[in-house]
Amino acid sequence: MTEIIGEAIVTATRSSSSTEYVVTGTREQVADAIAAVERAHPTAGYGTWFNWPPGRVGHDGAPLAYRAPVEVGPGVWRAQGHRSNSCD
Repeated sequence: MTEIIGEAIVTATRSSSSTEYVVTGTREQVADAIAAVERAHPTAGYGTWFNWPPGRVGHDGAPLAYRAPVEVGPGVWRAQGHRSNSCD
């Protein structure tokens, strides 16, 4: 399912146990859409996470390159996320 949240394009693919998200837009649009999803499905109850913001680092201080958001065009970002469906 693809929808617009704020001004970002959000594609949510639901399986029996989880929902995978791809969020595309400017940095601000992506951040706003992720915040909306996290309000609807809080991290503690739904296991919600996103690979946002760009430049996030792991416990060792190294960038999380394998989960890093991607700049797909000038000022346009793609972030990925996940949540559990067990609380739905």
